[in-house]
Amino acid sequence: MNKLAMPGLDGFSGYGMIFKKYAQTPPDKIVQSWRALPRRTKRRFHEEGIEIAAPHQLLLQRTD
Repeated sequence: MNKLAMPGLDGFSGYGMIFKKYAQTPPDKIVQSWRALPRRTKRRFHEEGIEIAAPHQLLLQRTD
């Protein structure tokens, strides 16, 4: 049985908020669970209307 706990906000970075997630899973499902966690998180954020911001860079070129 897989168990997932997200205790909450862990901190901030230059790109956004950092959340820690803990998962308990059988040894033979570790890789599968590791890949599924971000996908499930993104899907849930979408369902709740939470947008994930992406960093942007603006390059300016001077033309003389």
